Amino acid sequence: MPAESAPRLHDRLADASGGLRFHLRAWRHARRWAPFHAAVADWLNAWQPPREHLVLVGPSAGYDLPGGWLDGFASVTALEPDPLARGLLRRRPDATRLRFD
Repeated sequence: MPAESAPRLHDRLADASGGLRFHLRAWRHARRWAPFHAAVADWLNAWQPPREHLVLVGPSAGYDLPGGWLDGFASVTALEPDPLARGLLRRRPDATRLRFD
């Protein structure tokens, strides 16, 4: 019996759930999403975790994270499969303690 091949990954640049198209849409609709971003910021700023290390699972480019929020942690690990999102997340001013796994 032939060995099964690994499933093929979607085209990362054209995939609606990530890649260039998603990031352009996020940039274009930033004002429309502002009330959601404000609600997330309120919730995250009220959260006081008793840990110094944060693990983000699928944060994309961090569009929903309030500015400066990552500075509240000694270290941050991001698990993000989208290479474009990783590059954009890495460019946040508060991403100085960020590493990818």
